[in-house]
Amino acid sequence: MTKRIERVAPEHLRAVLAAARREYPVGNPYGVRGFLVAPKRRGGKTLRYSTLQVCVVSKERTPRHPVEPLHFRAERQSYLLQPDVVGVGSCTTHPARGARANFSGLHPGAAIRVGNEIGALSVLLGRQGATEPSHLLTAGHVFAPGGTGRVHAALDGSSGEIEVGVLDINLLDTGDARDGALVELSSEGRELAGLTRAPGPAGDPSGIFPAAAATEFPRSQMYRPTAGDATTIARPERQAGLLVLDDAHRGTVTVESPIVAHVFGEAGDSGSLLRTVGSDSLAVGCYSGRVGGAGVFNSVSGLLRALRQEGAPRLHVWRPV
Repeated sequence: MTKRIERVAPEHLRAVLAAARREYPVGNPYGVRGFLVAPKRRGGKTLRYSTLQVCVVSKERTPRHPVEPLHFRAERQSYLLQPDVVGVGSCTTHPARGARANFSGLHPGAAIRVGNEIGALSVLLGRQGATEPSHLLTAGHVFAPGGTGRVHAALDGSSGEIEVGVLDINLLDTGDARDGALVELSSEGRELAGLTRAPGPAGDPSGIFPAAAATEFPRSQMYRPTAGDATTIARPERQAGLLVLDDAHRGTVTVESPIVAHVFGEAGDSGSLLRTVGSDSLAVGCYSGRVGGAGVFNSVSGLLRALRQEGAPRLHVWRPV
């Protein structure tokens, strides 16, 4: 006998996510752009249990293909789970094509250019105890598929652009397919990093937040190179599920187990860093894009772990002494 439910019990989480992945692939007829297991909201209040939220660009009174209850099995029992359908508006990555970059050197949140695309640097990286950085981390979707992108930056708006590095590994082009890319710095890039004094809201983090098992994070904010300032402060949360973002290069970019925060950027902020607030701040997430009124991030610790599995050296956050 099939049991109808609206709550997702912790012991059913894995089965629910597996069923949702099968039911809502990219391009599904329901228009579902992602799904999350998140606290139930009703009348503006957050309730004490979780349900399945399916995200669509806009809710329709009479959709052509209405979202049906999700069928899954767990512990020899068959269930029909009634999801919440949530209209989120736009779901998109945030590089800027053909725009003028607001260059400010090389620091977390600094503008970078790859071909005709403007994005942002997430963190500078180096080996333990290194006196200069060797790599930078940014969003993978800033690069064209299969490309060997050359990265450019400048000390400020009045300085000429220089090539600061070359793409080493783009996880979007591997079997892992997370939205992160590792760039190996050139000698000019390493020198520029040493000359840079980051703007106040974009200081260098002291380390990486251990996000592997975290679901809630300390108060955090993101530096936006397009604005030359930091966002408001928010409390990010990791959500079980995945979100699909529109992307000009790849059609779509999928972010699994996203870190979601009510801060977001605009075109040209892709790759920037979400970091905890305080003098000893920690790197939390690399900005992928926006879903409705929230920013979507990949965990920096998760990206570095995935890059090591693809052959990258063990790297640590670098900051000037």
